[in-house]
Amino acid sequence: MSGRALFISRLKADCLYQLRIIKLVIDWTVALYIVLPAAGIGVYQYIKWLNGGSFDNGWQAGLIVLAPAVFTLFGSVRTFLMEADQLYLLQKKTLVLDMKRCGYLYCLFIQFCKWLLAAAVFTPLFVRQFGIELPACLAVFFFYFCLNSLITVLKRRNIGWQYKLKHRVLNAGLIFFVWLSACAVVLLFSWPVVLLSGMVLSVAALKTAGGTLGNMYLFYEEVEFDNRRKLRLAKFFLSLNLDGSVPKQGKRGAKGPRLFFKKSRNIFKARTVQNGLKEIFFKVMLRHPDYKRQVMQMIGIFTALIMVGPIWMKAGALLVFAFAYRSLLSVHFDKVMERVFLLGADKESNAFYEARRNSIDWFFYPGLIWCCLVIALSLMLKTPSF
Repeated sequence: MSGRALFISRLKADCLYQLRIIKLVIDWTVALYIVLPAAGIGVYQYIKWLNGGSFDNGWQAGLIVLAPAVFTLFGSVRTFLMEADQLYLLQKKTLVLDMKRCGYLYCLFIQFCKWLLAAAVFTPLFVRQFGIELPACLAVFFFYFCLNSLITVLKRRNIGWQYKLKHRVLNAGLIFFVWLSACAVVLLFSWPVVLLSGMVLSVAALKTAGGTLGNMYLFYEEVEFDNRRKLRLAKFFLSLNLDGSVPKQGKRGAKGPRLFFKKSRNIFKARTVQNGLKEIFFKVMLRHPDYKRQVMQMIGIFTALIMVGPIWMKAGALLVFAFAYRSLLSVHFDKVMERVFLLGADKESNAFYEARRNSIDWFFYPGLIWCCLVIALSLMLKTPSF
């Protein structure tokens, strides 16, 4: 069996696996009452924006052109390697190389389709709403495609440093610097310069990919990374359920450093029951990925709704967010306090009640202030509404 045939067989198996997950979550009732109405509303809103008036300020049009740049930060290379493939490293190393090469080509094809779809969606808006020339739009999306490819291979190159804090910070800083530089190129230069910059980024991406393709010293890290990408869709659907989560995979090597509350004793100097409960809740909320993901999802959804909705919807979304966000924090606090090491805590005492109220307030009011700032910002910029 060749490496390409093995890659295609595993790609088919992965597609069937992801399709089964989607079928388990989206049945005919969900598709009829949620997916189809949402798609209809999206198409209607797109046509309304397409036929609407243009912005008055030119700098707003420049910011709108940067909106698709956010998608350049997403993307990953999947080689579909398994732990059993380590035998091929000893007997048929070229087979593994062929699989990795097919993985890079597959990633390139997916990104090309993604940006082709983005160009088909955003180009009519840019041309009709903001009067941008068609060659300039195509040059910008080609630039975004090359930038996305470079960022993806940079993340792949540094896959072995993901558990070291200083390397993670340096890698994130490098990617952020590249992204900011790309945004500056789109805003400040003409479309021929943007097109030429995209070609330079594509050459840099090819050179970086060639350097990582033959690296076999990070085989286990690549296998673990691919397994996490395989479970990404399942984790997303389970994260919408407050009681569901995917079991964490065991990590080789030393335990990663704690980024938050490493010296919490200095913050909660008074060792009381109330401070102890608050300390436990803050540590769990800041360190547990499922709790952080659910909080960020709710804030992100209501932020988008506030940005694109009319004034009456902004006010309604703020009220709904205040109720839903506080309810979510209350559920999280109760789940944290149900742990085995807190079975002896008196949940009817005043200290427990005050700790619960103060802990929820410390997370609730920053989120509420954020939504108020988003409302003020959307009114100042006059973002397009429904």
